[in-house]
Amino acid sequence: MLTHAGVVVLMSFFILLLLFLFQKLGTSKVSFMFSPIMIAWFVTSIMIGQYNIVKYYPGAFKAFNPYYIYYYFHEYH
Repeated sequence: MLTHAGVVVLMSFFILLLLFLFQKLGTSKVSFMFSPIMIAWFVTSIMIGQYNIVKYYPGAFKAFNPYYIYYYFHEYH
């Protein structure tokens, strides 16, 4: 039975295998074929990150409030 980490390693292995198999076609074709994969990777990473922040620690969004940086420098410097 594969664990979550095992599935990630297996998927990464197959992506790299495909990348090296298609390398002989040239960089333009490889980049054309793997660009949608990388876009999907980045979009899902962002979505998973946002979901985890909202679910487990919504206080992390305070980092976008300029009041806290003003307070920090006013109090400690």
